[in-house]
Amino acid sequence: MNYLKKFTLPFILLTAVFSGCGENTQSTLVPDVKEIKIDETNISIYSTDVQKNLHASILYDDNSSQDGTNIVKWSSSNQNAVKQFNNTIQGGTQNGGDAEISIKYAQFSNTQSVHVHKLLSYTIVHDDVNTTGGPFTFEAKGTFDNNETNRTIQTHIFWSANNSATVDVVDGVANITFVAGETNVTTTLFEDTNASSPIAPQSVTINIP
Repeated sequence: MNYLKKFTLPFILLTAVFSGCGENTQSTLVPDVKEIKIDETNISIYSTDVQKNLHASILYDDNSSQDGTNIVKWSSSNQNAVKQFNNTIQGGTQNGGDAEISIKYAQFSNTQSVHVHKLLSYTIVHDDVNTTGGPFTFEAKGTFDNNETNRTIQTHIFWSANNSATVDVVDGVANITFVAGETNVTTTLFEDTNASSPIAPQSVTINIP
């Protein structure tokens, strides 16, 4: 049997029907996803910095792309080192470390390494407090394992003061209002209470007559 001849006539009739209707039978081709990727590379953050935002792209087989930051699913392999929520990352509860940040969309995935610079030591710097009232600014300045110095510690720091002083902390910087007398201003980092540690609690004594 000649199969080619068998299907020739129905094909011609079907073509004629669509041609007679005047309809465009061409369909729009939708490009397929080829790859997804985290835009940032060689990612590093500091253990005491505020959040850093990452971004992702979705690449298609027609070489087009779109922002996929809010489309892909984000995750961190080590939340203790790198705390992650959606596309934002920040140093976790431990001081320094490494993690893999991954994204996933359908069967596609991509991963980038993140290094968290460890805080080695710090000092307290503050305004010249010579009278009651205020507020006066107090900051902790840190030295990190990449030789970065004098960097303001913004997170994982707890400020306290006695003698009825009031403490208001914004991004790690303390604004303290004093009353007369001796006041001890104390910092604790990463909840470290070990006196022998380089990041152990430190105290500054302010004495206002």
